[in-house]
Amino acid sequence: MLNNSVRSNPPFPDEGPAGAPVAYGLLDLGVLPDQAPLLPVALNEQGDLAAHGHAPPEEPDSWKVYGYVIKDGRRTQRLIPPGKAPIAGLNRAGLMCGAARRGFSALHAWATHLGWFGADFWPDRDSFCTGINASGAVAGHAAAPGEQGSTVKRAFLISPTGQIRLLMPPWGDEVCAAALNDAGLVLLNSSPHAGPGRGVQTWLWQEGKFHLMENIGGDTWGVALTPEGRV
Repeated sequence: MLNNSVRSNPPFPDEGPAGAPVAYGLLDLGVLPDQAPLLPVALNEQGDLAAHGHAPPEEPDSWKVYGYVIKDGRRTQRLIPPGKAPIAGLNRAGLMCGAARRGFSALHAWATHLGWFGADFWPDRDSFCTGINASGAVAGHAAAPGEQGSTVKRAFLISPTGQIRLLMPPWGDEVCAAALNDAGLVLLNSSPHAGPGRGVQTWLWQEGKFHLMENIGGDTWGVALTPEGRV
């Protein structure tokens, strides 16, 4: 049950109170031909929605997860770069990013305009692209060698023309990029060094500077970033 004083249209069961104003609408995304549901993963300013789902049963490799775009109420695969799903980001121009395997390769980050850049930078390591902004810059993280044969995550920012910059805050062994906005702010989460001390921390990076977000009551983990830089 929702505990707020507004309602959706149509309402959730037991949403109450009945006389509250309608604050937002719900859109049924439907199901695929085999009745499998769609999983929404990204939404841009135009209202276009990127989603994951199984391929149509009549297509080869129908067991694989495919990417879909829902635009103006219509679902299509035509906007998806061939072989490149799942999707993690969708900008206002329709450029997308994500991570996928090709055959038995490592998981490689990709973007519509940059191609399989994960395979170019880290051919034998997993990489993930988690955000794309209006200019075409992308952010994400890749696996890197750690101590004693371990693997750790390192965050990156790549310019619209393909120049890479690694983002490593002052503290933390592992760093994941969670989001990127149009102003160029990157939302990062860092895991602690081994042993007692600092917990998981959330950072904002912009133009070479790291800003540590306030840690209220324990560990933090940022997941989303507004155009104004709110986490």
